[in-house]
Amino acid sequence: MSSIKVVIRNRKNKQGLHPIIIRINHNRKSSIITTGQCIEEKHWDEVQQRVRKSHPNSTRLNNFI
Repeated sequence: MSSIKVVIRNRKNKQGLHPIIIRINHNRKSSIITTGQCIEEKHWDEVQQRVRKSHPNSTRLNNFI
């Protein structure tokens, strides 16, 4: 059984932004894939696992994810 979630890290980087990561759970083992994209926490929708429209590049980031 596998599950895939797109989340942001709790830790901020040097610029004060949260990195977007993809967390994959397979057979109770967790793997993390970094996307290389960072956003502010206020622009992240945790329920829908996507960037909110308040972010200037929300369409581009959501298509990338």
